Amino acid sequence: MCAARSAIFNAISNDEKEILEVGISCLSDGDSSSSMMPCGACRQVFKEFAEGSAKIHVDQVGTFELADLLPEPFYLK
Repeated sequence: MCAARSAIFNAISNDEKEILEVGISCLSDGDSSSSMMPCGACRQVFKEFAEGSAKIHVDQVGTFELADLLPEPFYLK
């Protein structure tokens, strides 16, 4: 379980209704900024509780919109 998912679940369990922004800080492997990006499972959880325009701030990398990080999310039908 990543810290980002734990933070989202904690916010929702404490009556937050919508996630507008998320800040992430990950350890770097030293080779690339891609090692500091949120994992696929975290991106999907963000999508469950945030709109595509939600801002994802990744320490030392930049700010992204969720829709750019997860262009084709999974939807349970």
